[in-house]
Amino acid sequence: MAHVKFKALRLNSIPEDDVEEIKRETESIPSDVEFATDWLERTCRNELGITDEQIKNRPRSAAELGYESYLHSNTHKITWFGLHVIMVPCYYVSCTSFSKVMVLLIAAG
Repeated sequence: MAHVKFKALRLNSIPEDDVEEIKRETESIPSDVEFATDWLERTCRNELGITDEQIKNRPRSAAELGYESYLHSNTHKITWFGLHVIMVPCYYVSCTSFSKVMVLLIAAG
């Protein structure tokens, strides 16, 4: 969800006369929310069995807080490199989730 917040904040950094970019960014936010919600429901709750209570009560790590801070402080100056830095948690979570799902599938036989 940090990425969704970032995209919403990024709208403030787009010049007002760049209507096409504002439109593109605005239209992409609902699909990002849908993806995050689907991932939470399907992957976390259904496939990995993580409960709402576990999600709600887990303290945020320094890495999560640092990532969100990085996103919020860089909404106005995203470069090609910065975009890839922003994507690192996505790659990490994908690999970690895939590994956990594979372990569950192997254990299930």
